Amino acid sequence: MSSAPHDSTEPSPPASATPRPPWQRTGLVAAVALGGVAAVTAIALGADAYWGGEAENPVAASTPDPSPALTQEPPSSPEPVDPTAPAGPTVDYTTEPTQVWQVSAPDLMSGDPMTLVALAAGDPLDRPNSQDTVVVTVEAGSAAAVVGLDRDSGAVSWRTDLAGSVSVDCHVVGTGASTVCVTGTDLLDSETWDVATFETSTGTVQGRDSVTFKPVTVTEINGDLVLAGSALLTGALHMTRGTPDDLDARWQTSSENGYVPATEYYGGFLVDEGTAWSYVSGATMIVDLATGQGESLSAASKQTSAPWPGGTLLESVTEVDENAPEPTAEVDETVTVTVTPSGAAPFTAAGNAWARLGSSDVMEAFAGVGDAAYDSRTGVELWSATPDPEALWTSYTAVDDLVLHQTWWEESVTIAAVDALTGEPRWTSGTRSALLLSRTGDALLADTSFGIEALHLGTGETVWSLDYTDLMTQESYTYAAAHSVAGESLVTTFDQLVTGYAFD
Repeated sequence: MSSAPHDSTEPSPPASATPRPPWQRTGLVAAVALGGVAAVTAIALGADAYWGGEAENPVAASTPDPSPALTQEPPSSPEPVDPTAPAGPTVDYTTEPTQVWQVSAPDLMSGDPMTLVALAAGDPLDRPNSQDTVVVTVEAGSAAAVVGLDRDSGAVSWRTDLAGSVSVDCHVVGTGASTVCVTGTDLLDSETWDVATFETSTGTVQGRDSVTFKPVTVTEINGDLVLAGSALLTGALHMTRGTPDDLDARWQTSSENGYVPATEYYGGFLVDEGTAWSYVSGATMIVDLATGQGESLSAASKQTSAPWPGGTLLESVTEVDENAPEPTAEVDETVTVTVTPSGAAPFTAAGNAWARLGSSDVMEAFAGVGDAAYDSRTGVELWSATPDPEALWTSYTAVDDLVLHQTWWEESVTIAAVDALTGEPRWTSGTRSALLLSRTGDALLADTSFGIEALHLGTGETVWSLDYTDLMTQESYTYAAAHSVAGESLVTTFDQLVTGYAFD
């Protein structure tokens, strides 16, 4: 892996991904491919040509500020990073939200009935969004735009129209003060990706630059932007740290070509003890946040790594039976995890490493692999679960002092919460085809193919749900649904609708 700090002669101003069942992985690839259909016929444009005009702000005209907005002195190593944000207003997210407004995507694109809409991705470090503006992207044929909507009313606060046929993805960074949008001329063949950073509340442009890879995760670390992703043409994994006008102002690092597999496209980003873990489609890069120095873990792209609370490192190695008729099938893979506690001897266990939502003191005492929890210091098994052999899929997610044992069935998912250290049952609940779990206050939100279901983290009770329409089949709209929580509001996108809710 090559790593280079920014040349001093030039102007100078992470969850690991949750394992998904095979059908979810396939769906994600299809969704990404579908999102690039409009970009196939795109023409090559420079960064300024992509962003066809400055933000139109119906509230107040904004003057773009070309100077870098996220600037500070280079940090020392190891760099302390607090992945959490100050607590916002006290909101009871277990109370049922009330719909306040709804906007149709075609109304944001001159009535074009084929308009697609998507929420900007949330911060990969799960820092709570504290902004009053929600950012969406709308695309219709060769036209696209980035739009800021008022969270309380749904009114358009600002918009920036894009020139030409482009593929655009936006990312809310940090606590939401800035939003980073990435455009490319072609999802598969773009050699450069243009990156524009906006002030979320006004649409003011904070900076523009370009990179030679497709960013999968974008976040803010101590005032800088950190981008991680892969070059789709070469299969190299990249990470940069810099400012909106100079994305590698601090450093840039990359792996050898062919490191990232082209069969899947997903990722995650974690930070622990001044070190960043970037995970893209099965390939992992670990670097020092201050210098960009580090390592990539496996040219075979079958070795991944993730930090666990308490300084424990989980390193997974997957061995594939190359002689099997379908070597990519899950049944032909054997996963072994090496658990390396801070200051203690490592041990190995069979199975997938568990996912986690946030961190806790309890998580520091154990590590989860396969169907068992182990003492993270000694490697002694604390407890184990027995999966139902008739289930389609099973997984484990740690949150606070609980472990959520999820079991997928044909049309539902069972969630059994147990004590993280003893395995004693706490509660059992279920959702309809849960895909992703997130934690907001005392509410455990499950994004399903039917809508959003909220479970009380303490009891497992379903406290509220928002059902989407059934205008499209489950397979086609699973990845079109998304939600964003900020303060007292919830915003969802589904099909061609953007809907705002309030927690009373």
